Amino acid sequence: SLGGNEEVDMSSEGNRDLVSDLLSLDDKRRRAALASLRTGLGKAPGEAPRMLPYMAKHLVASDPGAPAVRAAFLVASLYAMHPDHAKGVSVGKALRRGVRSGKLGEDGTAARLVAMIDAHPDDIQHHVEGLMRLCETSKEGIDWYWFHRDIRGLMAEGSSDGERTRLAWARDYWRESREETDDSTQQGEIE
Repeated sequence: SLGGNEEVDMSSEGNRDLVSDLLSLDDKRRRAALASLRTGLGKAPGEAPRMLPYMAKHLVASDPGAPAVRAAFLVASLYAMHPDHAKGVSVGKALRRGVRSGKLGEDGTAARLVAMIDAHPDDIQHHVEGLMRLCETSKEGIDWYWFHRDIRGLMAEGSSDGERTRLAWARDYWRESREETDDSTQQGEIE
């Protein structure tokens, strides 16, 4: 069980270690590890004991309600659901690619992204899980290092990192949409 009042060390180096461990799971252990980590979907840290062998070394001490701890457990469980890594691809960009490919609908995807952007840190988990299911559906990978950093910021109430993440995901989603419109307009002018 997770407990105690000590501080949690989930520095940016801790972000890298967690994601590096997830990305480097060897074939022999990968299937069992991903199955164990998926048991944490929709649950708070510590409510999915099968995750602990993979998570414990990343927690110096633990208050299960600490944003860094909640972020680590959320990232690990979502990675287990959709382990596609694409360096330099934010959630906003992955969603735009899914819409552009025709695998996701524009209105529903945009509505889900807006709901996440507007969500309170306590509700982020639910909304982010929905966005990651869209990424999984469209087979679009994300940069898991960036994602872990972003989730830490989103889960910290009043965090400027959370606000930057919200704006970055929106920018990446709608900027690409605008660029597509500009490209199709220019293409129409050429023809």
